[in-house]
Amino acid sequence: MSSGGLSVPNQPDLSVAAALAQLTVDLHDAGVEQVAAAVVEFAAQTLAWPFASLVLTRRAGRVELAALSDPAIGPLCRGLLTEGSPLLVVARGNDPVVVDYSNDQVQPPVGVAAVAHLPLRVKSSPVGALSLYESDSDRVGNERLTIAALLAQHASAAIAQARHRESILNAVEARKLIGQAVGILMQRFDIGADLAFHVLSRHSQHSNIKLREIAEYVLRHRRLPTPPGSE
Repeated sequence: MSSGGLSVPNQPDLSVAAALAQLTVDLHDAGVEQVAAAVVEFAAQTLAWPFASLVLTRRAGRVELAALSDPAIGPLCRGLLTEGSPLLVVARGNDPVVVDYSNDQVQPPVGVAAVAHLPLRVKSSPVGALSLYESDSDRVGNERLTIAALLAQHASAAIAQARHRESILNAVEARKLIGQAVGILMQRFDIGADLAFHVLSRHSQHSNIKLREIAEYVLRHRRLPTPPGSE
């Protein structure tokens, strides 16, 4: 069976709300991998789902497993990462889906009777999916799914924030490396900064290698890499 939009109950569990609020605080400065691990741990320990996993959606819709609440669920999670599976559909931005294995003809996974795949997204942009596994399909009710959806919302925001922070840090680090490489070329060839940067850029374009990687090579070897096909 599948589930569409999930609404917030009129009288939410305040203890869960407080726990979610604390989770948000704890994840404020966390990296993407830390966020993923904390979210599946929260789902398993605080929300009492037997197992939980989280996948991240990368560029071009590529989806990869990021965190597991228990290694025992690993083979099942990886098996769900097949093209056209409900998990990939949800991870690429579609609505939540609940798969009830007890109604399927296929043999249900050991210890799992149902799994809820909840989308992680920010402003309609897919971030990934949170999967929650239950050993009793009758326990996958609207109230638990609503609370799980709240966790997915918190996770989406935390992952998006962590990715943005990492992107900024990577950009700053790349500028630092490029600046150091420019300085090396200036000193070695007695040229100005603009020309040294132009040399790096042209070498990056002609070799089809990222500018940061060219800069890292210059820092390690104190020279430009040999152009492809010239050896």
